[in-house]
Amino acid sequence: MSRGDRQVAAIFLSVALAVVLAACTADEGGGSGDPGSGASTSAEPAPVTLGEGGALAVEARSGRLGATRSTGGAPPGVLVTDDRVVETTGDDVIRVVDRATHEAVWQHDFTERAKGREDGLCTDPVVSPDGAHLVIGMTIDQLDCARIVLIDLETGDVVSDVPLISKTFTGYDITFYRHIRAFAVVAGSVWWTADDAVGSVDETGRPATVLGKHDLHLRGDDQTYSVAVPPDGDLFIVEVGHGTPTTKRYRREWFGIRPAADGSAEIAWVTPESPKGVGFHDLASPLNVELFDGIGAPVVASLTRNRLAVGHLDAATGRLDRAAVIGWSYLSLFEPSYSRSEAVDGSRLFVAAGPPKDEQTSVLALDLDAGRQLWRTDVTPTPSVERGERPSVMRVVRGTDGDLYALVGDPDLGPAEIQRFDSDTGEQTGVWSVPEDIDYIRYDLAVVDDTVVLTAGDAADAPGLRRSYWLRVAS
Repeated sequence: MSRGDRQVAAIFLSVALAVVLAACTADEGGGSGDPGSGASTSAEPAPVTLGEGGALAVEARSGRLGATRSTGGAPPGVLVTDDRVVETTGDDVIRVVDRATHEAVWQHDFTERAKGREDGLCTDPVVSPDGAHLVIGMTIDQLDCARIVLIDLETGDVVSDVPLISKTFTGYDITFYRHIRAFAVVAGSVWWTADDAVGSVDETGRPATVLGKHDLHLRGDDQTYSVAVPPDGDLFIVEVGHGTPTTKRYRREWFGIRPAADGSAEIAWVTPESPKGVGFHDLASPLNVELFDGIGAPVVASLTRNRLAVGHLDAATGRLDRAAVIGWSYLSLFEPSYSRSEAVDGSRLFVAAGPPKDEQTSVLALDLDAGRQLWRTDVTPTPSVERGERPSVMRVVRGTDGDLYALVGDPDLGPAEIQRFDSDTGEQTGVWSVPEDIDYIRYDLAVVDDTVVLTAGDAADAPGLRRSYWLRVAS
């Protein structure tokens, strides 16, 4: 075969092979792909949403859940997995509901009463990385939040209940316990932070101490406080306080802790509380800096003249190089509450806000990476607000559909509304009315698919008693 013949044969073979490959690709796509590309265009189904607005009706309500315990107690809240919704009610009750059918899987009151004491849940729960268990803290002798409890997510059975012991004096029968601050799921493992140590929880519920007082620079009355997990999830941040918070000598440090695959952990960085340390080079010295759990580890510094700088620590360096400076000083970030009125989407922080010493009447969006305010939208009046008054924003949450929702109205009077906002522009995109008999809404809100889950009181309840409501748009 001549050289020219070999070139012709090679070209023919290349064309034939391309035809065969194209046919195979079309076959694998099942014929449903774009005919021009030959590739499958199968996409994930669109998220289920509440729709465009309307009146909400009660689909189901729990019996009375009781009053929030005055000492400790796990905050009310909702955890959503692929097929389950986990409710903590604020009074030691956990309910697990099937996400698709809304049928109760189990409900259990974890209150323990013995010898005049009442022990119960004392932390937010987390779901184990394998999705099989809940991990939550319980009190000992109504004092220390020191028991690590592993609960089977499908049955509600307690798999393990292990105290977190600091030290024991066997001759005097005295045991000192660590006080658990929070749990976090980081790098495929469950980690705990106590007042004087950091450690992990294995798949059987057994705790292991990984970092102690020396590692965390703890001496005397020093202890840990807040815990936060940045969005990338490969480390967690722990706030450490040195001294007594009410004294002038009190100072803080933030530790970036990165777990390793072998169960150990390294301290990636330590950021001290100082203008240089937190990166406010161009701003006044911060008067107050806070680390908030669960919303991307933002730091908020209050400045002079009713101005605020809001930003978040860089997970790689521990620095805060940019901050959004705003003129409104009454943010929900400073509002003491069981459920905070804030939501996060990557580097964007959404909060309830209002003028100094006034109601929170707006939803505010901040870009923590760029250090700027994105938008601010005043909420619209609700039926419960008298003419001339402004409604209050009680909660700001992100639904499972990714949209931004605000619970708006008067927390004591009702009825309230749920208002939806476009997270990019702040435009209001939907309004839903809450039934009138739900009139004491101070606790928690979640939007799960096409359902609103609300922990609140109603007109028939004594003050402080709550029910769990599942609301859907009335047909």
